[in-house]
Amino acid sequence: MFSLRVTIPAITGAVAIAAAGIIAVLFHLQAREIAQAGAQATVRSQSIWLAQQYEFQFQQFARDAALLGNTASVRELVGLPPVPAAPPFANNHRLAAKNAGGSKPRSDNSANVTALAPAGQPPDANPAQAKQAATTLFKTLLETNHEYLQARVISIRTGREILRVDKQSDGSVSPVPEAGLQDKSNESYYRLIARQDWSASTRTGTLRPPALFSRVDFNREFGKISYPVVFTQRVMYPLLDAGRQPAAFVILNFDYSDLLSHVFDELPKASRIVVSNEQGDYLTVDGHDGKQNLQINGEYTQEPSALVKSVLTAKPARGLLTFSDAIGYYTTVKLSPDQPGQVIRVAFVESLPDLMNALGNPTWEGWVAAGLILALALIATVTLTSIVMRPMRALGRAIDTATEDNSHLRMPQDWHHELGRLARAFQKLFDRRVQAETRLNLILDSIGEGIVTIDGSGTIVSFNPACERMFGYDREQALGENVSMLMPLRQARSHDKYLRRYVESGERKIEWEGRAEVGRRSDGSRFPLELTVTETEIDGVQHFIGVLRDISERQKLEQAKSEFLATVSHELRTPLTSIHGILKLLANESIRNDPEKCERFVGIAATNSERLRRLIVNMTEMMEFEGKIHSIARAPLDLLDLVETTAAYRQELEARSGVRIVVAEDCESVRVLGDRERLELVLENLLSNAVKFSPDGGEVRLGIRRTKDGQLGMVTVADEGAGVPEENRKKIWDRFTQADSSSRRSAEGAGLGLAVAAFLMRLHDGSVNYAPREGKGSLFWFELPVLPETPPAPEDADAAR
Repeated sequence: MFSLRVTIPAITGAVAIAAAGIIAVLFHLQAREIAQAGAQATVRSQSIWLAQQYEFQFQQFARDAALLGNTASVRELVGLPPVPAAPPFANNHRLAAKNAGGSKPRSDNSANVTALAPAGQPPDANPAQAKQAATTLFKTLLETNHEYLQARVISIRTGREILRVDKQSDGSVSPVPEAGLQDKSNESYYRLIARQDWSASTRTGTLRPPALFSRVDFNREFGKISYPVVFTQRVMYPLLDAGRQPAAFVILNFDYSDLLSHVFDELPKASRIVVSNEQGDYLTVDGHDGKQNLQINGEYTQEPSALVKSVLTAKPARGLLTFSDAIGYYTTVKLSPDQPGQVIRVAFVESLPDLMNALGNPTWEGWVAAGLILALALIATVTLTSIVMRPMRALGRAIDTATEDNSHLRMPQDWHHELGRLARAFQKLFDRRVQAETRLNLILDSIGEGIVTIDGSGTIVSFNPACERMFGYDREQALGENVSMLMPLRQARSHDKYLRRYVESGERKIEWEGRAEVGRRSDGSRFPLELTVTETEIDGVQHFIGVLRDISERQKLEQAKSEFLATVSHELRTPLTSIHGILKLLANESIRNDPEKCERFVGIAATNSERLRRLIVNMTEMMEFEGKIHSIARAPLDLLDLVETTAAYRQELEARSGVRIVVAEDCESVRVLGDRERLELVLENLLSNAVKFSPDGGEVRLGIRRTKDGQLGMVTVADEGAGVPEENRKKIWDRFTQADSSSRRSAEGAGLGLAVAAFLMRLHDGSVNYAPREGKGSLFWFELPVLPETPPAPEDADAAR
């Protein structure tokens, strides 16, 4: 016979376990049934909601197209009278703030009269005003709606664009000039509009037909697919004349991929979505990582999954999708009443276990565990205090030790009970805190800006390595010192007064963000800096965090900018002033009657105009370099021909400078691939530079040869100038730098020629170089890969044999 101390807890525990088990099983079955019904309702509502979002979007597209097509300015543009009683923006809130292209409002009587006018120009039509108004309307629509890429009006009779407004990749919107309008009569969407029977589509007594949608394809410009490739769909609205025949149509392009993906911002993590159309195109979205995959029918890059196949082949308009581990629902909506075949089908699928867990799906094991816990609780009542308090005291000792010694916290890791999990969780939390502080310190140590923290008295409490480099103080030297040590004496005194006044009154009298100040280094030197101050509390104590940025380089750049403007202003003004003065002299009759003077003045004007032209050409090339516009038209050419084409320019240089330019007799014929116009500019710049720094009566030699390995062709320009000092040889390729080696600097030139030459040779995969000549002078040359010789045709080879 067992004692009551054993029997009662045993019986109590058995009864508690049995009761908990039975309740758990019954509850589990009932909850599972409820959870499955809830799962079906969830996926159904999500699918319908997504389908309604698409349906609303396509309806909005149709309304926008109809809005543009029924606007008086658009109809006037194609020679049609306004649609009677059509408030311009009654059904579109997005453009309600704009008048229909700025057209003058009409009275009811004038509208009725215009409605009776035949197809052609309305009574008060102004084509230019109508086009301007329609352009403004189209631009407004594209600027206020990110999904639209292009808006156009296309003539039915000619198939040619009448008006077109494009949205660029940077979001800017601009109309296409008349020369850029295209013939679209071969496009499928044009044939769709042209072949539609609009007399059956329009409602009786109105000229308001429904909008149509095109197939999804790539956008084409001038008969070719435009890049970057965008999957494009279009909404089209016809402009009907009085006989209900289309005279033109409005067409809006929108990004199909962007349209499909824009509603998935708040997609549940465990869900999957499939969106398909009647063409067999489909988009899949994975809620776990948000990854989207658009596949176009006929160009699938992977085999459709079982889920995709189920959606594509389903016959009813809507229905339930069931899988072994997932449940879903699909809904189909039509794009347009007059295009019943064009549909969007949306399927929403979610993991069944995850969905049921989210809806509250308890497990049988959980309830069994609950019963065991109840039973064990009866047994553990007597020893609970000793079992719990022993490890609790151990945790307390570990925390106290870490706190007192400022050492790393070491919690027990080998416990396998609840307190063990608590100890491990606390250890993990502490380690994460230490890691976060370590990462923060690493960021503060590696950031380029200086960060210094002071307290309310101005004492430095933190000083990162950037501050050390900026001011020349070690961290240990700065901590505990007053921040005034980093300022000139005058600023330090005013700072101390301001800080005391602010701490006492809280009154700000200076800007705290982006303020320009002067810093003082440890050696006493001063430098400009930018200061941003943030106020915060640390452990209840007021602190100020200053972010410092050395702006010495910025000021140098600003100075360089000013010098650039001054240089360009001088270089432009000098030839312009000379040309202007000569033209005024030539207006004098006595000068005009003197042929010798006229010839001399015209020569001076021609010289200065050529100087101005070369400056503008060089500046244009440098602007292309700054704007990263790297477009060259390469073609095979002979370097010997290139040199011959500069004969006129060489003669002009010789006449103007008194320096002879000699072409070497041993020049080789070397064929390369390059842009002739750009290479001529490189050669002219090298010749101009050589002549500029050659002495009067000197000689510049021009040669062509191959490198020793025969892989490169070289064009050399040698002069008899003073050469370039060694310290300036790396700078001569910089902008606004002249290859001057003495106090004799030419008054002409902005220092762009060599920089432009270097830039253009990089575009040609070549190079331009400099070397001093033995004795005196400089040698400049540029190199280009030699073009391989074309092998002879078969009959030529036979003839050669």
